[in-house]
Amino acid sequence: MKSYKEFLLESSPLDSARSYMQGHSGSFDSTIHGSVSSLRKQAAIGLSLHLANTHGEAYKKAVFAEYQKHMPELLAKHNVKDYDDLMHKSYKAVEDETVAQYHSLPIKIDYHEGDKNYRDSKHMVDDVVNNDHMFVFSGGDRHDFLHHIDPKSGRNSNELFRAVHDYYGHAINGNGFGAKGEEVAWELHKKMFSPLASLAMSAETRGQNSFVNYTKANSDNQKKMEMHRRLAKEALNANDFEAYNHHKNMVGKIGSEWNYAPQKSFLLPPQMLDVHYKGEMPESLQKLVGKHGTYDVDKDEHKLLQLAKQHNTSSYLTSNGGIYDREGAKEDFRRLLQLHGYSGMSKDIDWSKP
Repeated sequence: MKSYKEFLLESSPLDSARSYMQGHSGSFDSTIHGSVSSLRKQAAIGLSLHLANTHGEAYKKAVFAEYQKHMPELLAKHNVKDYDDLMHKSYKAVEDETVAQYHSLPIKIDYHEGDKNYRDSKHMVDDVVNNDHMFVFSGGDRHDFLHHIDPKSGRNSNELFRAVHDYYGHAINGNGFGAKGEEVAWELHKKMFSPLASLAMSAETRGQNSFVNYTKANSDNQKKMEMHRRLAKEALNANDFEAYNHHKNMVGKIGSEWNYAPQKSFLLPPQMLDVHYKGEMPESLQKLVGKHGTYDVDKDEHKLLQLAKQHNTSSYLTSNGGIYDREGAKEDFRRLLQLHGYSGMSKDIDWSKP
């Protein structure tokens, strides 16, 4: 049986990605060029998904104007008329290219409805390497575009996309399923799509990851999980294995209650497709956010303070859990206030503790 280290050296998914791209007039570079996933970089991406759901036509008009400004050649090449036309054509390209990628997979795929989830990405990689096999989730709501049935596999294109993204995005070098691993998986897998398809592909991956991990969607869940991770670590140090198992189980239970983005298709503005994107909100979208005066810190309606402190405190998943970067939290909170259209806060904040 191959070890995890041996797999990363041999990387059969990497060989498969290179082979696929060679057959499609391209090459595959596994180098990661983007910066590490962070609140500072991805809060605006998560907010953009919210704006797409709440501002409808105004969002479409603003985003399409950004494409006209930054990607006119792409629009001309595909005779794109407006935002909806661009979204339809991009998702159609994703669907076609996903089917081709799926049928290039050199492993056996089995689908499940939630009872075969992997513990983590390493568990999945072990299955890929040692068994030439991978489980893929088949549940969820019907996708707006990725719902057509592939006659060869009998599966819809959203299920096929999950399979190829897990294999080519996560299995290539064992990228995790958390925020940081998802960002790397997006960058790697994006290289296998055409420029047109990469628009929708990025919304489905980088966009979803940013909403799930860097907005208020799961901030309370993240806070509770970190509390139980800390308590589990303390219980283990005290040889209290009953308490340790309880807190570990609670982490799993909270994880199963994770909130995901609404299954509604959208496109990110072109600036957010760049691996070197640093977190700026395009001015046209910032206008949709509006201006809201003073932020009530006590209510913390959008969890801005909680997010700033959470993402500047090291996780108890690591050996150095609980280390708090006060200056980082203050800077992230300042940026979040500006991003959400607030000119100030209702009172001074105690930054001495997370």
